[in-house]
Amino acid sequence: IETDEVPATLHAHRMPALPFVGRHAEIEQLLDGWSRAARGRGSVVFVGGEAGIGKSRLALELAHAVEERGGRVLFGATGSPEAMPYQSFVTAFRSALPLVEALRIGDVWLATLATLLPELQTRRGAAPPPHVDPAGERPRLFEALTRALDGLARARPLLLILEDLHWAEEATIAALAFLARRVSLAPILIVATFRDHETSRLHPLRRLRRDAAAEGVHSLSLRPLTLGDIEELEPLLAPHTQRRAVTLLEASEGSPLFLTQLLDADAREDDAKTGLRTLVGRRVERQIGRASCRERV
Repeated sequence: IETDEVPATLHAHRMPALPFVGRHAEIEQLLDGWSRAARGRGSVVFVGGEAGIGKSRLALELAHAVEERGGRVLFGATGSPEAMPYQSFVTAFRSALPLVEALRIGDVWLATLATLLPELQTRRGAAPPPHVDPAGERPRLFEALTRALDGLARARPLLLILEDLHWAEEATIAALAFLARRVSLAPILIVATFRDHETSRLHPLRRLRRDAAAEGVHSLSLRPLTLGDIEELEPLLAPHTQRRAVTLLEASEGSPLFLTQLLDADAREDDAKTGLRTLVGRRVERQIGRASCRERV
């Protein structure tokens, strides 16, 4: 639930964040990939699953573990629709702009990177890159991205998390494909998340994953939580809900997002008996209502 959906007086009754359960095999696989990357054998891992299944939580838990191990973490995300070409890369680099400014990767590559990050031109005075034939602009940009990531990983191994790539257009996926071929000898792990059902057969990400699988690149597909996963949470859940684990599993269908929605409703008591479909329907109506108000304004 977004915090602006709940009156401030009810915040105290919300469920605390749930512990991380049901993803032990997946986090171990990602940490194994990180260990190899930290030793200079980088890779790309694709993490798929339906909306609300826990892709972002898995990525966040990995990020915490990587930081504890001394790694550097960058997050980038794609909007719906993608706001600009290479949006996830832009947001990732923008989150570490002081580090990017300090990179020593050569004026040409920094100037090329500044075509995506105009802040570099303003803050560091990067001159425009030399003119090249239009056919050479994309390869030069991809090389600049690669050199920038290599530079950021020089002092500390780098984890780059790119979220929601099901919304990314061809240019972003092409950049990821280029990087996938270049990080194998670098201390860089790239984790790309996406929704399975929103990548059609012709989506560029689907083609990239198919090609990458042939080269041994790993993909994870997150499953719904099991009864055992929810039973593991029961000691924490007892003060907040009267529902048993089996009831929560049936109502949420194993979706961590829906499980959290149900538990939050129970903790607030006013919606404690509300079914999942009704609960979600009400919140969708509230979202639509707020959107309509914004349009009128």
